Amino acid sequence: MMAACAAPMCAQDYFPLTVGNRWEYSVDGNRTRRIVEVTGSEQFGGKVWYRVKGLDAYDTLLRLEGSSKLLAWDSKNQQEILRVNFDSFTPYKVTHALCSDQASIVHRDNEEVEVLYRNVCADAGLVHETYRASIGLKEWTTESFVGLRTWKLISARIAGRELSF
Repeated sequence: MMAACAAPMCAQDYFPLTVGNRWEYSVDGNRTRRIVEVTGSEQFGGKVWYRVKGLDAYDTLLRLEGSSKLLAWDSKNQQEILRVNFDSFTPYKVTHALCSDQASIVHRDNEEVEVLYRNVCADAGLVHETYRASIGLKEWTTESFVGLRTWKLISARIAGRELSF
């Protein structure tokens, strides 16, 4: 697979979707925790989708396409939607984030990708995400009526390896 994704990193490297992978986050340094975990996989439409629990308010089906796109399954409309385009420095349309209709990569290197979201609401929406190579979603920031809230990765289990941050 590495030969097929030489420039500069594969989407798989920025969000490793393997059953059993697990990430634990804390919000703004307090005791509130959130667990995100790849709990299974299923195949439909000739494609393998991974069930991810805890990323959104409901289980999310995700898959990687090629070397640059993280896609989600929109069960309501029965279609794929773009969640992250790891290669796009040009703004692209998103529909998965409440009050955020557009995203773009603001920084990318072999270690991290930073995604900035455009908010169309005054007090809600996804603001920013950072993905770390071979780890996954490192942190994300949302805006709410109480202000900005940042979830940061504190531990992960990737391919059976336990990691602390």
